[in-house]
Amino acid sequence: MLRRFSFSGHVRNRPVVLQPRKSAVAGVVGLYRHYKNKHVYRVLDVVIHADTQERMVLYEQLDGPLRFVRPLETFTELLDHEGRFIQRFEKLP
Repeated sequence: MLRRFSFSGHVRNRPVVLQPRKSAVAGVVGLYRHYKNKHVYRVLDVVIHADTQERMVLYEQLDGPLRFVRPLETFTELLDHEGRFIQRFEKLP
């Protein structure tokens, strides 16, 4: 089970305890198939870009060691592919 934690460290010389947190968009976590290459990816979490505060999807390839980050808006968008609208990533059951 993937555990997600909020900030930990020291603030003003006081220890900060790790606290489990809910994903920014809990419904996004799961397995997805990319429309073009048909690879399957596991979404690990929705994270925040440090500079822009944009929500980003953190995901990994199931058949390889690679991890990726993509803007949530791009990850969930519909594409016009060969004359029909499809999702860039299709959520698998």
